[in-house]
Amino acid sequence: MRADWFMSTLLLYILQVDQWLDTASQLVSGLGFEVLCGRLNDYLSMRSFFVGFTTTAADFAIWGQLHGEQQHTVSLGSCSVDCITGSRGVWVVIAA
Repeated sequence: MRADWFMSTLLLYILQVDQWLDTASQLVSGLGFEVLCGRLNDYLSMRSFFVGFTTTAADFAIWGQLHGEQQHTVSLGSCSVDCITGSRGVWVVIAA
């Protein structure tokens, strides 16, 4: 009984990491980059890691993709939006 619970929890954990690895592969400058950065920022607003309570391959993959971008700025009307990496994750800064 306990082994079944452990296996189902482990499978869910693996699937979540895999989903974030797919997301990391989509993090390239261009169309939709700012939207994806916003989604990452929202997701990390209530947690420190993408999956579980410690770093996983998902955290390293997303950090690596964003580190390669360093900083990306886009103008939205009278505002400019910066999507940058911070020490605790992705930060989206909106300045008027």
